[in-house]
Amino acid sequence: MYLRGIETRYNRGDRNNDDIDDEEINNCGLSIFSQHIRWLGGAVFRQLTPDELEKSHWYILNNCDEVEPYLQEHMRILESSNGNGDLYKRQQLEFPTWFKAKAQRLHCDKFISDDLYALACGPNDCARSYSGCIANGVRFHTKDRDSRRTTQNSGVMVPCGDETGQIFFYGELHEIIRLQYICMKAVVLFKCEWYDTSLRKNRINIVDGFTSINTRNRWYKDEPFILVSQATQVFYVDDYKLGQHWKIVQQIQPRHVWDIPEIESNELEVTSDETISTCYPRVEHNLDSQTFNREDVEPSIIGDQEDIIAQLPEEASTDEALVDEEDFDSNNSSDESMSDEDCDSY
Repeated sequence: MYLRGIETRYNRGDRNNDDIDDEEINNCGLSIFSQHIRWLGGAVFRQLTPDELEKSHWYILNNCDEVEPYLQEHMRILESSNGNGDLYKRQQLEFPTWFKAKAQRLHCDKFISDDLYALACGPNDCARSYSGCIANGVRFHTKDRDSRRTTQNSGVMVPCGDETGQIFFYGELHEIIRLQYICMKAVVLFKCEWYDTSLRKNRINIVDGFTSINTRNRWYKDEPFILVSQATQVFYVDDYKLGQHWKIVQQIQPRHVWDIPEIESNELEVTSDETISTCYPRVEHNLDSQTFNREDVEPSIIGDQEDIIAQLPEEASTDEALVDEEDFDSNNSSDESMSDEDCDSY
């Protein structure tokens, strides 16, 4: 058929489909390199500043599960050195250089994977910038792109847990950056601006399940980057009750995206152990192979056949009468047919 392979209304994919043939971000290597993103619009190449390059590289290393053992090892080295000051700040400054040197030694002896070695070497300072993308079935636009449209797709939220509990960071997406690594690897980051939602400054108001934030001030300006997988899309609606600069946060479930909790294998085993099933045996009776005569006693005669028929109830007599009537009707029909044949013979 000439329509084979042609998109129609019946086989058209979802509008926010994130499938794309990009081996650099859709591979099965490290978790930080495995991302499902479809770009909207063309890319703009730009040079990252030294500050942007340093902060983005540290954020990627600090949020990669495969790098966590090396972070713990480096922290133990810092603690054993009896150094003064903030150890976390020292690790942020010293770990990228230490990890790169360690990865080079391990890679020469084939004790480290190529993906982890590429991550340790750091990204290229020349990055690609995009104004929109579709990630995990959700459409994201930058703030500048949203300003030319009637829709809103630039609001982001990131949950974060601390000692006091779970808090949420609300902000706006300003740039989508694609960092290039060696070995044909890439990582995509969202560069955002975060609203100051400090409870001490009364810049967030939660009443009757509605969260309203003040969008006048910013905070965490030194930490603008997040991973694409960490972003949750939100919408900001004007709060006329609290006045200007106040926005009500609305989180909407995207189309064709369901948040299904994952069940671990041990939970499935417990459930299967508690399940009780009732089994009923199936018994088959073979009447042909069974005998109904007793061989341990002498047979006895109950009575003659005529006596048994005479002792039957009246219903049996009625049945016999019906049988006689049917025989009579059949005999009459045969006689009538014979009379017709006789007439024809004459």
